[in-house]
Amino acid sequence: MTNDRLLAVGIPLRSIGRWFAWCTVFLTVAVLIVVALRVGYRYDRVYGLYALFDLDGDSSVPTWYASISLLVCSGLLYAHGRISRAERDRRIVGWYGLALIFLFLSVD
Repeated sequence: MTNDRLLAVGIPLRSIGRWFAWCTVFLTVAVLIVVALRVGYRYDRVYGLYALFDLDGDSSVPTWYASISLLVCSGLLYAHGRISRAERDRRIVGWYGLALIFLFLSVD
C-alpha cells in the first residue's frame, strides 16, 4: 500500500465532532430535567429516569457516553499514528502511546 493511498482515506471528523456535540447537549439537558424533576417533585426515582441519567452511577447513559467517547478518541489517535508512520514521523511512539492510554481510560 502506498502512502498516497493511505492518506487518501478520509475520516469524517466534522460529522464525528457534530455527533458528539449533539449527544453532549442532549445528555446535559436530559440530566438537568431529571434532576429538576427529582428536586422539584421530590420523587426518588422519577419513573426510573434518575437511575438512567444518574451521574454518580456506573451503568448510566452519561457513563457509557464518556467511555465510548474515550474509545473513539483512542481510535482517532491510533489513526493519527498510522498516518505519522506513513509520513515517517518520529513521534509515532507518542501517538500509539496516547492511543493505548485512552483505550485503558475507556475501559476504566
